[in-house]
Amino acid sequence: MRLAEQSSTPNWSLYVQRPHGDAQKSEQRRSRRASYLMVFVVSLVVLVGFTALAVDLGTLRLANTQLQIAVDASALAGSSQLDGTTEGVERARASALAVAQMNKVRGAEVSLDVTDLEFGVWTGGVLVASADPHEIDAVRVTGLISDVPT
Repeated sequence: MRLAEQSSTPNWSLYVQRPHGDAQKSEQRRSRRASYLMVFVVSLVVLVGFTALAVDLGTLRLANTQLQIAVDASALAGSSQLDGTTEGVERARASALAVAQMNKVRGAEVSLDVTDLEFGVWTGGVLVASADPHEIDAVRVTGLISDVPT
């Protein structure tokens, strides 16, 4: 604080002179606030990005699970029709394809082709392809996800 004398009058005025450091501190505060704002904006963008990634991965996992359920149901329906005859193999093929179409993956029907079905003998945990209907006791169904609606 300083006392200053006004010119030519005997009145004394009191005024307070701010130190020059206050202006610098105010500028530093503004700069710090801007830095916090930038950190917040960048963090928010990263958070939204990871959230979108989590949703996409969850959707992919859901589609994979739905396809696995459809393929398993199709294989079970097909194998239940196998009776050691050629007609049994044809019934198994038709049943497997029909059950696959009853299932949906993210709202789209599962469509299998005849080439997605393999018939054979289940030996030691491995399907060995066989053309003899008397030997056939297992069905392998292969499904792929393509053109899943988003």
